[in-house]
Amino acid sequence: MKTKAFWNRVKKLIKSHNLSQRQFAEKIGIPLGSLEGMIYHNREPVLSLAVNMAGALGVTIEYLANGKDREIVNKRLYELAVKETTARISKLSLQIQKETKRITGHAK
Repeated sequence: MKTKAFWNRVKKLIKSHNLSQRQFAEKIGIPLGSLEGMIYHNREPVLSLAVNMAGALGVTIEYLANGKDREIVNKRLYELAVKETTARISKLSLQIQKETKRITGHAK
């Protein structure tokens, strides 16, 4: 396993989940400093931690280790993008409704 590529995949997935490294560390049950140290020094995590990471990120350990199973990851990233877009559209729709009421004088 190439650890730099491993950590690049992990960081990309953390970002795609809109998590900070601190939130991700909490989610997998390790101190932030431990996570940052492993990333910075390109250290391989123990297998149990790598399994927790994969589970928390919704991918297989195989993907984190060697980049395989991209279809699964691409599907997950697409699902997250759709979910995020839907949430943004809903928020904008509410803002438009409020602004329309304000402009037309229907809001108090």
